[in-house]
Order: sequence, then structure tokens, then C-alpha cells
Amino acid sequence: MRRLLAFLLIFGLLLCAVPVFGSASAETEAFCLDEEAILYGMGNRSWARGYAPEEANGTWIGYFPVASDRAVGELTAWLEPEREELSPFLPQNMHVKLRPNADGLWPLRLCYRLYDDRINGDYPARLHLEGQDAEGKSLQTELPLVVRIRGGLDDPAPVTAELRLLNAALTQGEPGSCTLRVRNTSDRAELTELTLSYAESAGELLPAQTDSLRLETLLPGREQTVTLPITVPAEARPGAHQLRVRLSYRSLRGEGSAEALLTVPVTQTLRLEHGPVTLADTVIQGESAGISVELMNLGANEVKNLRMTLDLGDFVRDQTVLVGNLPGGESVTGKLAFSTAAAPLGPAEGRLTVVYEDASRREASFSEPLRITVEAPAPIPVPATEQKDEGRTVPLWLLLAACGFLLAALLLQGLLLRSRLHKLEEERL
Repeated sequence: MRRLLAFLLIFGLLLCAVPVFGSASAETEAFCLDEEAILYGMGNRSWARGYAPEEANGTWIGYFPVASDRAVGELTAWLEPEREELSPFLPQNMHVKLRPNADGLWPLRLCYRLYDDRINGDYPARLHLEGQDAEGKSLQTELPLVVRIRGGLDDPAPVTAELRLLNAALTQGEPGSCTLRVRNTSDRAELTELTLSYAESAGELLPAQTDSLRLETLLPGREQTVTLPITVPAEARPGAHQLRVRLSYRSLRGEGSAEALLTVPVTQTLRLEHGPVTLADTVIQGESAGISVELMNLGANEVKNLRMTLDLGDFVRDQTVLVGNLPGGESVTGKLAFSTAAAPLGPAEGRLTVVYEDASRREASFSEPLRITVEAPAPIPVPATEQKDEGRTVPLWLLLAACGFLLAALLLQGLLLRSRLHKLEEERL
């Protein structure tokens, strides 16, 4: 039993160890520079202590102590400028082959001829290193490098930087920020010791924590994104503000700076609340119905272009009514009427949407679901005294009256006839 438990424990540890070592091996570069090592020709100064390649007799010479924990045998190395059209090197064979020394390092020496009319500057490049491991698998690494030329001609182009506003999120009474793009527009000059300072011209917007930021070094043509934290007081006026930004730096020509005046918007905090939406449960088809809702501006800023839009089934689409502007601290009842002449019978569902804006025309909205039932109108009753042209019936009272009148006439006629007979008999006597 103990042997079985021990076997399972060892097997579990091996399973856990395999992905860890595999991951570490995959993430480690095949080659690197030993920044503490000193090769012959480096002048007793390592890369960590400030060694830099030199120019001598129209040649650029650099020493690189290359190290690897996997490579064996011969190594191939060469330097590739990022922008070939600006390269200070003459066309030549850039590849170098070398073998490790007794210390386990590859002592790389690069020696390239330079143009006579080369321009002083900082040229980004990539140091390519290729070799093999003990199993014959290919190993490759690219190391970033900057070739600094100082023994040539001065660059007539100016050293400049560009400041551009990407976006701003500034709201009254809330912490905000502005995002800038800082770009080195120079082709050959590296910018170092960058400091970005900023302030609002009217003093209404305040830098949060500090009014200056330290930035990373910018190689020629490179850029970086910077976020400026800003405090926006509640009393700051809404609308456009001017933010003055200044970038100071150092380059191969000494100290320099760039400034920009950026327009940033400050928006208002809108606090529009509403009461319940009033709508009848049922409506008769063909009649008009109305919706009403109380709208309350609980903020200090005016709500502009307040409007209501109704969508209700297939018979009401985007029906909108303008309520108007609503000053801070006031309320208004929004009303909207609609017709049901084209509404089908039965339940109908829809939505009431209220849209409004702040002073910067930034929109906000809310919506409420609606439900109403459309009922058929009641039939119109026909009075009993009315008759139709065809198949009209005679009322009973009229028949009885006619019969009574006829009976009275017959009785009267009988009395008259009896009176005449009585007179004739008297005459005969």
C-alpha cells in the first residue's frame, strides 16, 4: 500500500512539473546579452556600466557578449536597420559567424563601414542571432538596438514632437481625464528625459495629484499614449475649455520643447427623474387616447430638448412630441395623444421613450414599457317606433285605435239607419 501511494505521489509531481518546465522553456529567449561580461576591445566597461559602440576611421564597431542556455556550436549574427533608406551603413555583407569561447559566451564583434556623408542621429535597428540547439533545432532571437552616430554631419531637419488629443472625459463635479498621443516626428533624433506638464487657461480645471508626468523615451517616429488625470469642480462651467500642454525633452541637440493648446469639453451631470406613466388599460377602437408622465429635473443644470416618443404595436410608430427645456429644480408633465383608428382589436404592447440633452448636446434617455387593450365599439340601438321601408310592422296601439274608430262608425251608422226607419213607419201611420 505504501509503495502504491509513493508511486502515485511521484507520478502526480511529474505531471505537475511537465507543463511548468515546458512553459518556462517556451518563454525564455534563445539568446541574450550578458550585460556584466567584458570582452576584449570593450575598454573594461560592460553594457551594464555604460559601454557603447564607437565610430573610428569611418567604421562603426560594436562588441556584444552573447549568451545562451540552449545553443551549441556556431552562431550567425547581423545588424538590420529598421529604416533602410536612412541607414548610415554602406551596402556590405552584414553577416558574421562565430563560435563560443572558453567562458561559454559568443564574443560577437560587428564592424561596419559608414557613409562619409552620414547624418548624426539615433537609428533603431535589430540584432539578429541564429543558431542551433544540441538536437539540431533552429534557434532565433531579435534584440532591439539603437545605433548612435555622432561623427557625421548635423541633421538640417528640426527635432520636433507632436501632441494630439485623442479623447476627453470631463464632467462637472467628477474626476476626469484626457488622453493624448505624444509622437516623436523626427526621423533621426531620439527624445529622452520627457516631462509633460499641463494646466487649464481659466483655472477651472485642476490637475489631479500632479501637474507634470515623466514619460518613456521616444525613438524616432515612435509614439505613446498618455492619460492626464484632471479634477473638474462642480462650479466649472459646461462647454469648451482650453488645456495648455507642454512637453520638454532632451535630444542629441540638447534641450527642447513642444507646446499645444487643446480644446476639451466639460459636460453636465443630468439628473432627470420621472413618475409613473399614466395610460388607460383599455380604449375604444377609433377613439383617441393619451399618455402622461411627470418629469422632474433634480439637478442644477438645465435639461434641453426634452421629448417623448411613442411606439405602440403596428399602428403607432415613432410618434414624437417636444416637451421643451426644463430648468434645474423644476418639473413638467409630458403629454402625448394618439389615435386608435388604425388599431387592431386586442392587446397592444409598446414603449415610451424620453430623450433629453445637456448643454453640450450629449444625449441621455430612459424608456418604459406600455400595454393597452383595444376594444370594439358598442352597436348603435334602433328605436322600436321606427320602421324600415321594407317589411315595416304596424304598432299594436295603432291597430286597436283603428278598430275602435271603425266600430264607432258602424254604431253611428246603425243608429242613423234605425232613426230613418222609425220616421218612415210614423209617416205610414
